[in-house]
This record gives sequence, C-alpha cells and structure tokens, in this order.
Amino acid sequence: MKKQKILALLLALILLCGIFAACDKDTASDDTAAQEVKATEEKSDKIAEIGLNEKATVEVSSDQAMIDELIASHTDADGRTFISVALEDDPGSMNPYGGGSSKPRQVVLEGIFESMFQNQGTGGEMKPIVAEGYTVSEDGYTYTVTLKDYVYDSEGNHLTASDVKFAFEIVGRDEYSWSSMPAVDAINVIDDYTLEIVYNSLNNKHINKTLTGYVFTQAAYEASPDAMITTPVGTGPYKLSNWVSGSEMVFETYDSYWETDDSKIFRNSLANVDKITYKIIKDSAQRVIAVESNSVDMCTGVAFTDLGQFEDEETYNIFSSLQDQVVTIAFNCSENSPCEELVVRQAIAYAIDSQGVLDGVDQGNGEVCYTAWASVFPDYDTKWESEDYYNYNVDKAKELLAGSNYDGSTLTIMFETNDRLASVAQVVQGYLLDVGIDLEIFPCDGALFRTYRFDNTKADLLMFTAGSSTFGGFTIMGNLNSVAADKTLIGIKEDTLAQKMDIMAENAGTGDWTYSYEAHYYVKDNCYLYSLYAPINFTVTSKVVTGFLLNQKGKDTPNCCTYIWND
Repeated sequence: MKKQKILALLLALILLCGIFAACDKDTASDDTAAQEVKATEEKSDKIAEIGLNEKATVEVSSDQAMIDELIASHTDADGRTFISVALEDDPGSMNPYGGGSSKPRQVVLEGIFESMFQNQGTGGEMKPIVAEGYTVSEDGYTYTVTLKDYVYDSEGNHLTASDVKFAFEIVGRDEYSWSSMPAVDAINVIDDYTLEIVYNSLNNKHINKTLTGYVFTQAAYEASPDAMITTPVGTGPYKLSNWVSGSEMVFETYDSYWETDDSKIFRNSLANVDKITYKIIKDSAQRVIAVESNSVDMCTGVAFTDLGQFEDEETYNIFSSLQDQVVTIAFNCSENSPCEELVVRQAIAYAIDSQGVLDGVDQGNGEVCYTAWASVFPDYDTKWESEDYYNYNVDKAKELLAGSNYDGSTLTIMFETNDRLASVAQVVQGYLLDVGIDLEIFPCDGALFRTYRFDNTKADLLMFTAGSSTFGGFTIMGNLNSVAADKTLIGIKEDTLAQKMDIMAENAGTGDWTYSYEAHYYVKDNCYLYSLYAPINFTVTSKVVTGFLLNQKGKDTPNCCTYIWND
C-alpha cells in the first residue's frame, strides 16, 4: 500500500511538473513555442468539429476507385455492410435499466431499445419514436400518450400500452431503484394504444425521464431467461447476435424493423450499417493501436497527444466535440469526513487549479467550469465566468484550513476507473499536497463504484463525470440526489437543496432559468460539489466514416453515423 502511495505521488508530481513547466516561459525559446502553436493549429485544421446536436461531416474523396475499394472491404459475401468499433469496457448487462458499466451501455443500448419519445441531442427538442404524441391535463399532472399502432420488437411481439405499463412496473422494482418512478402515481391503460401517466410532481426531470425511458414488450421480457441481461429484445433496428464477455459484441440489423418510412425514423434509430462489431479494449494505448492497425474503424476518447499518429488525411478522419459531461468532485458532507466542515470543502476547491488540471490531463482541450454544468446548456449564465468559482488560490486554501478543525488526516478520493479520471486524481493529489492535505487515490470498477458511491464511510471526495440530456441544472439533481433522497452523493440528506431542485425542475423548459440560477448559487455557496472542466472528446475513424453524430447523452452512435456507402 505504501509503495502504491509513493508511486501515485510521483506520478502526480510528474504531471504537475509538466503543467508548471508549460507555464514557465523562460524554459523554452520563442521559436520552440511558435513551432508548438503552429503544429497545434495545423492539427486543429484537420479535425471536424461536432456542433451541439449536429452531425460533423468530412469531405468525401472523388476517387471512385478508392471509394469502391473501401466499400468492398466493408461488405461481406451477402452484400451486408459492416464496421468495427473500439469499446472501452464490457457493458456487463444489456438490461435497459439494471447493472453493468454505464458508459459503454449508453453506446450499445441505443440500437436495441427505443422509447416513447427522445430528446434530439443534448437539450434538444423531445421527438416521438414509438409514440404518436401526448396531451397534458390543465393542472399539468396527467400525460395522455398515444402510441403508434404498428410497432413490433425484433422477435415480432406487438408493442401496446399494456407493454409500456409493464416496462415501467418492472423498472419500479427495488432492484432497479429508478429515481423517476416515485414521481409516478399511476399508469392507466385506456386502450391498446393509449395510456395515461399520472404524476405526483411537476418535476420536469422526472417527467422527461419517464417519457424518454426505454420500453419493451412483456412477452420478450418474460421469454428472457435472465431479465434481458444477455438476451435483450427491443423495438430498435438491431439484434445482439453474439457476445463474448470481455472480448466483443456483435449487433446486426434484421429485415422486419417496424418503421418502413425512412422519413419517420428518429435519428437514434437509423441503421446506416448492417453489422456493428464492438471490440472491447480496456487499455487506451491498445485502442489507439487497434485504429492504427485497421482492427477497428472507430475509436472515441483518443488523447490529443496521440492525434499526430493520425494526421494522414488519406487514411483517417478525426472528429471533436465539446462534452456536456464535466469532471466533477462531490464532497462527503457527513460526520464521517473532515469535509463535513464547509471551510474544508472550500479550501480543497481553492487548492485545485482547474485550468492546470485541464492543461495537464487534456492538454487544454476543453472548457474550465464556472458552475456544476457545462456551458453547452441553455440554463448556463456567462456572467458566472467573471465571478469567483473557487478560483485557484493557494494562500486562501491554506488560510481556510488553518481556521478549520482539519487535523491533517489522510483524505480519500474515489472514482470509477478510467484513464482521464485517474490522471485527474493524480494532479489533484499534487495540488492538495501543496496545501498540506494528503490524498489517497481509490479507483474502483463500475459495479463497486455504484455500490460504494452512496456509502458515506468509503471516501471523502467522490469524482465522476456528470451531464444531462436536457438542461444543465439537472446535472445537479442527477448527481446529488442521484437515486433517492436517502441516497445522495454528498453523504447527507439536505432538505433545502432538495426543495430548490424540485422547484428548478418544475420550471425547467419554460425559458425562465431563475431557479436554475438559484440552485447554482446554493450549491456553490455550500460547496457541495466542485466541477473542474468539460473536456473535448476526440474520435478517430477510418475513411469509411464520413459523418459523426452524438446521442442525447453525448455518446457516439455508430448506427446513425454516415458511411461512404450512404453518400
């Protein structure tokens, strides 16, 4: 344990030395600096930027022979197109609501399952998928949803209102602990294609989450031997045809997808390629090698420092997107942690240089945070950028610690293992050491993290990436009272905070962001969490990929990207 701690501190110091060296203008000549700027600008010119809710496209070659060769190399003997995609982890479960590793699940579930409605990208308009539409009662508590009458799943089971009710009853079970179900008082089936959802709250987060939750047929669920963990059946355009745990997953289209009118297919339900093979490669360096060796056609999360290997525009395309997900630290405010004391939380926040972390971990590719959520959301106020959001101040941090009850005990930061968060933890460790706080790093796998995150005896700082598919303020809601009021990521139940979040949610979508702003200041003043930065994500693809699109959760969606055979 002692050796691990020393190694972690050395790594943190190495990263910090890199940061501080970059800030010391005397360590490099002006010529070297100019060359680095020029190289970065040239590299940026070759990157296709993905706008919010927009598809990024690249220019397609006019060389027909090359196009024909690319198509032939990605077409099997039956004339079906195929691609391969690097996936950072095994999803663990294909049940749409339970278990597994969350990030890969947000990628692979899209092709299998659909919902009544879905937001068209982050914060985008809610569009119907298996539903025709809905009406709302005068008091706002009752939503009457009309379903399309011709929706079938991949096994030929007809989807009706009774199936939707069944799906919601399943996710309402204790083992799923779906945070939005307590907001539903009743689901009444009016007829085969009409159901009535009665809410006990005007919380727009819960309303949106239920209307956009995945649905499935009762027949398919009951036919599954393992609650769809390895045998998912949905109404989406793909089937899971093979899954070798920890190695690869294969998804293939089928002939009887229910929507035959291409103009009515929601963008998440497009099937622009017939077969997608996800190769599970946990090591980031190995994922990069897989792209270089043409083992995969698409790899998301490539480090900026690795992009130089893919500058050959005849071989690769590079896409970038500013994430709605932000790197966030939540503080354990319970009596089990020194972070129970506000000034200790504030001291930690002041001790961390967010820009330094962004520079050291993501080479400056991203945006520093001034609130709990990213600037891409409509409820973001630019005036926060000129206000003090615990701006880096070592002297202030030391002063606050000196006036606190902090006894010098070692603190622990816990996070779900991934390369970015591991690097952030090492840099944060170095910054806190500078103000006299010894920080122990505790990475854990997805299953363990989901178990420990609500246990206020496990860590003092909880780090994760937080985002929303609708409004930024929902980032706070989803990551402080994540599952239920008695299961929070800050270690305590905070009634005033809960009330402010409820009011904020009731008014979300009206265009009046007053309550989001109030929630921002309340969370900031109490320093319940501190968001560092929103990273820019880089995706490298083979030339077969001509257009790239993210889903409402900011994740890549290979099924609805465009390919050279679509152009």
